Amino acid sequence: MMINTKFKYKIKEIARKYNVLESVAEDIFNSQFKFFRETMGDTPIKTISTEEEFNKLKTTFYFKYIGKFYTNWNKIEKIKNNVNKKLNAKD
Repeated sequence: MMINTKFKYKIKEIARKYNVLESVAEDIFNSQFKFFRETMGDTPIKTISTEEEFNKLKTTFYFKYIGKFYTNWNKIEKIKNNVNKKLNAKD
């Protein structure tokens, strides 16, 4: 995984502070993104048809030093519409 130089510096700092290898600190840092990818990958976007169903899902994540990542029903609808348009264009 490609890491920003600011994060590399922070990883080195944390590794020194807690007396762990940089590779271990980097794995810990990257685990939050792995969790996000797995959680969003398991989200049944294709089967959700109403905003109420969508609101029951966890769709907000906070990454320390980066900020908040979230999505809402309007964004999901736009993505679904774009995918459907592209699929229909291929037919």
